Amino acid sequence: MAAIPTLENRIVNIKQTTADGVVSIQEAELRHIDVHRDENSTPIRIKVVLAKAWGVQLNMPWNISKGKFATEMGGISWESDFDYTTFIPSSWHGTGSWSRSKRSQRTS
Repeated sequence: MAAIPTLENRIVNIKQTTADGVVSIQEAELRHIDVHRDENSTPIRIKVVLAKAWGVQLNMPWNISKGKFATEMGGISWESDFDYTTFIPSSWHGTGSWSRSKRSQRTS
């Protein structure tokens, strides 16, 4: 089983674009990542929780045309702004996912 990164190592950048076109970068905790465990680690989706907005979780499917994880919620567009491959163990084969450990099983 792969080691689960600590909280500090799961913080990623998410680009937020409002309906008015205002762009900002938000920090989020990467909670889950699904990829095909093929030679390309083809992405499927991620789940993130925004760091500065209480309880906001985004489920972001892979957008093939953008080459990023992306979603829209309440007129606001969200796009991943990080290299997802840094979270994929190189030894994976087959289909699978990575997620943070349950609170009861964490040491950090």
